[in-house]
Amino acid sequence: LTYIAAGNINTWFTGPPTFSGCGSQSGYRAYLEADDDDGDLTNGTPHMSAIFEAFNDHEIACPTYQIPVFDSGCPNNPQTQPEITATPVNMGVQLSWTTVSNSVEYEVLRSEGVMQCSQGKVLLGKTTGNTFEDSGLQNGREYYYIVVPKGVNDACYGPSSDCAAVVPSAQPYFTVDCSDSSVIDFDVNRVPASVSRQCVVTPYDGWTGSISVECNPTSTLMGIQCEGESVFIKAGQSTATCTITISIVSGAEMSEGSVTMVARGRSIERTSSFDVTITKGGGPQQAIFEGGSPICKKHGSSCDSVSLLDGRGLNLGPEPNQPNIRGNDCIDGSSGTYHEDESLDKIFVRSLDDKDMTEGSLIEVTATVWAWNYGDTDSADFYYTSD
Repeated sequence: LTYIAAGNINTWFTGPPTFSGCGSQSGYRAYLEADDDDGDLTNGTPHMSAIFEAFNDHEIACPTYQIPVFDSGCPNNPQTQPEITATPVNMGVQLSWTTVSNSVEYEVLRSEGVMQCSQGKVLLGKTTGNTFEDSGLQNGREYYYIVVPKGVNDACYGPSSDCAAVVPSAQPYFTVDCSDSSVIDFDVNRVPASVSRQCVVTPYDGWTGSISVECNPTSTLMGIQCEGESVFIKAGQSTATCTITISIVSGAEMSEGSVTMVARGRSIERTSSFDVTITKGGGPQQAIFEGGSPICKKHGSSCDSVSLLDGRGLNLGPEPNQPNIRGNDCIDGSSGTYHEDESLDKIFVRSLDDKDMTEGSLIEVTATVWAWNYGDTDSADFYYTSD
């Protein structure tokens, strides 16, 4: 509360005792407004009684007949304090805490000095998860942390955690990276289905031993499951790779979000996230340009390149995104006449039964081409690849 209120105070009090907190710029009013959950002080605030008692003890509150005092607001507020664990690492601290019911997010605050968590706290960040990593710290220096569970808005918060003291120190540790530039895209019409992703574990400062890599269940989207595995780091080993399997199962709904993997070894935890979307395919599909050529990213009964291939090289047409190839074995030329000399305008792939294409489906491939001549003097080659 002090973190929010103190920055808005111009003068803590003005005027005679018992009335000195009535001014709109007073400390008492600033605390009430920071505590208020709906912009109306006349219907009370969640912690109004406690704020009044604290200021009234110093005779810098405001009489109750001017500002009635009663606690109100923040239904289903967090009621319990999180239990915090602070783990030192090289030039940093890893924090984790227990889940608090009715919490929407958690604020992580840090302080330094002899007053510990009593004053001078700095807001490091907010998170909906149960872990936080603070980096760039000084080894051998003591830092102090608290975690505050928050409700539906800034005025709705539960009791903070106990103050956790920790001293970063140089010691063996590791990192994990499961990220990838591509988004894992599942389709609710194709269940079950699975994809694999590689996680790279990198040891530092002589770390050795077993490390488990698994999903954080609180971060997984509905209908998404994942299975990790463990790696063992030997002395002198630079990296280790493990394979995780992400699956869509019955009950999945269209959504998007991220999945967090947690790597655990001894007392150290590291996390890495990647994006997952759940969409609904089916029916005719139109291609988009990605990875060097047109692609239909969702399964369906057909895939149409539409106008993505129309043209002949860079200058004739021109062809969008030319040369529209994967690899460098068929580069377009720039000679000839558009819509007279040989060129490909369009590819259309469809299932013969007009149902969504799956493995084993019979399909028809139709190519719209331009040719200077006819008969045996011109020909068209069709290629396919497994990827």
